[in-house]
Amino acid sequence: MMAAIGTLTTAWAASRAVDEIEPANARVEVLKAEPVYEHPNLQSRHLRRMTPGNFIRITGATPGFLRVSLKNGDTGYIEPDSVRLVKPMKRVFRVTLDTPVFAAPNRWARHVGAVRASRYVNVTGMALGYMRVRLKDGTVGFIPKVSVQ
Repeated sequence: MMAAIGTLTTAWAASRAVDEIEPANARVEVLKAEPVYEHPNLQSRHLRRMTPGNFIRITGATPGFLRVSLKNGDTGYIEPDSVRLVKPMKRVFRVTLDTPVFAAPNRWARHVGAVRASRYVNVTGMALGYMRVRLKDGTVGFIPKVSVQ
């Protein structure tokens, strides 16, 4: 009985995470001719196929997909590796809040480190409200823009 409750709780938490969307606003270049899905899963209906070299508007992120706005007004979902997500930059910023370092630019990504407030970080790029950083130990990850000055 307890195992069944644990399984149901886990399934509910996973489905809730897919329903949550982290807001984003970015115009990114398409790298691969991949499908745009109706829902954030690989089994959902394809709305259209993206054309490499074109640009697409990102409006949010889910645990494994990016929500996009299509020119015809439809909303769809794409896989993050099908677009150029990170805009390169080279700057040093001071971290104002203790913050985790994520493996990808979204709050569901695996934690790969942490940065304490008042430390300086080397920023190597920006993506969806996150900054790509390289830590002193060589770890590369993403921190929220709101945590730096």
